[in-house]
Amino acid sequence: NLHMEKNVIVEFITENMRIIAAVLGTALVILACAGIWNEFQSRRDRDATSLLYDAQMSARKAVAEKKFEEAESAYRPLLEKFKGFRAAYEAELQMGDFWMDAGNFDKAILHYQSAMTAASDPFSRLLGHYTLGVAKESAGKAQEAITEYEEALKAQGSDFLRPEILM
Repeated sequence: NLHMEKNVIVEFITENMRIIAAVLGTALVILACAGIWNEFQSRRDRDATSLLYDAQMSARKAVAEKKFEEAESAYRPLLEKFKGFRAAYEAELQMGDFWMDAGNFDKAILHYQSAMTAASDPFSRLLGHYTLGVAKESAGKAQEAITEYEEALKAQGSDFLRPEILM
């Protein structure tokens, strides 16, 4: 009985050798492409992070000199080339932060909204709702701020911010 089963398997493999080889070859090509794609994405992430660092250095200098438009323009190449990357999210948050410090709450709101659009994980969305709430509250948009704070409270991992939000 066991000998018969082995013969059936051998016969099946022999008859379908080309199909089996084609399936295995296709699987190997797919795995190779996935590896190449992952390496490409990793390289782009590193490039985006490097560009973020360069933009931060330029922006810090400009902010120290109260040249906020110049600071914002330091981030443009990153945002144009790496939209959708974590570094773009960080750049939008940082621009929102320096516009908050400058007292231009409407510009801060725009950047925090852009950060929310780029947020790819629950913590980033939590932080986005919270910073957007702070900016809207500072701009005198109390009801909109409350909505953002409520969204932040609903987010996974919001416990550490709860005391701050409820103030």
